Amino acid sequence: MFTSGHLQCFRRTIFAVAMVLFALLTNGCASLGSGSGSASANETARGDEGLMVAPMTQLAMELLFAEEVDAIIGPSGAIQTKVDGINIYLISDPVHDRMRIIAPIALTNKLDPRFLQVMLEANFHRTGDARYSTSEGVVYAAFMHPLSSLSPDLLRSSLAQVLSLAKTFGTRFSSDMLDFGDSVEDSSNPELH
Repeated sequence: MFTSGHLQCFRRTIFAVAMVLFALLTNGCASLGSGSGSASANETARGDEGLMVAPMTQLAMELLFAEEVDAIIGPSGAIQTKVDGINIYLISDPVHDRMRIIAPIALTNKLDPRFLQVMLEANFHRTGDARYSTSEGVVYAAFMHPLSSLSPDLLRSSLAQVLSLAKTFGTRFSSDMLDFGDSVEDSSNPELH
């Protein structure tokens, strides 16, 4: 009898195999160990402990991401999941050496205009490495970074920060990572909610 944990592990394994096969079919064996874009197969980066580590690849990042969430859908470069009821997207472009984790939060035309000032102040004081941002009429919690220098720990931390920003939008406006001292007076104002 399979438990939900067995099924989750099986789904992740199937996804990992599919990603490896996709990489092999589209780019050959060289794509498994090398990043595309600005990092070549021979380049390395310094890890948190000063050790030389290989640059992060799109495949490696997506496999790490799949380990952190229950289920993922979508093609490589545009992965989607849902965590605690929040839609999360992992978008990456190895050619330009960029990645981002985003979570749509609200439509800008439905928000009190004072929220913009509160979000900007939160970005300065309480959001850590993630940020509040807007694009095409939507407010997002977002984390952006060069793909090749992304570490597994930073990927995990950024996912947690984006989730926290989405969950605390309208209240603390915080990644729960740090606070450089400014209070969110306007966020506790009932007129803003």
